[in-house]
Amino acid sequence: MAKTRTMVACGVLGVGVLAALAAVPQPGRLDDSGRDIESLAHEFGGESTFTRPGQDAEISFQISTQVMEVAVSIGDQVAKDGLLIQGDLGENVALLKRQRERADSDIPLRRAKEQHELAKVELERVRTAEAGGGANEQELNRARVSAAIAAIDVEQAEWNGEQEKITLEQVEKRVELYSLRAPFDCRVVSVDVDVGDTLRDGEAVINVVSIDPLHIDVDAPLAQAMRLAVGDPAWALIGVPGEPVVMNARVVGISPYASFAARSLRVRVEIDNARGLPAGLPAWVRFSEPAPQFETLIAKGERNIGG
Repeated sequence: MAKTRTMVACGVLGVGVLAALAAVPQPGRLDDSGRDIESLAHEFGGESTFTRPGQDAEISFQISTQVMEVAVSIGDQVAKDGLLIQGDLGENVALLKRQRERADSDIPLRRAKEQHELAKVELERVRTAEAGGGANEQELNRARVSAAIAAIDVEQAEWNGEQEKITLEQVEKRVELYSLRAPFDCRVVSVDVDVGDTLRDGEAVINVVSIDPLHIDVDAPLAQAMRLAVGDPAWALIGVPGEPVVMNARVVGISPYASFAARSLRVRVEIDNARGLPAGLPAWVRFSEPAPQFETLIAKGERNIGG
């Protein structure tokens, strides 16, 4: 009888241990129901891939310089044209100031116009004098030439003013080379320099991305991909840790080059990402509406679009 009670007790203990183990989160389980993403993806179907940034840029200086300021850190949100890294402008600041003053100045043009007006008055005086016998033809011709040259000087001053403006644009473009700015609204992925570093031209120093929208490149079966067109709908299961979601997507590009070995064609789909999900998450993409049991995850994904 004692042996029987011991076996019953052990059995109850074993059931308790198993229940406790079942309650412990297991590796790879991504939702509250205990479903791991792989089994969920198997039911969802589609092609396995991952999310990519909508835009991705590695930026470098186009001239050799020394880093004077690093204005951003990893993860920062930066508006288009916002400063990322500032190089050493050196004497270019003074050159830009001087050229801007030259381009803005109208002194040469005003001087030329005054000279032209004076020459025209002198020409009229000589003409009047010549008509009354007080000036000869040679004096009249000299006055005509002086007035013509004064008119040319006005045109020359106007042309020189335009050249100064062009030179100003050249100096401004050169100064811009010393500042790395955001090419689009972006998030900073990595910064590979510090203040004081000396850089060679063309050396990538910062990586920025835009993650709204996200892109997903899918190697779709050839027969299926050839029936698709830009603008067609798609659905993507995104492996968000703890809460996988199904998000509506759209086809934005189809490669013209099929893979003979894999019998596939590269298709790019796009997902609105106001929530700010990171790029690089696992994803499964299908081009037909998923089964009804995924409606809850689709609804969750639609809510996520609004943040």
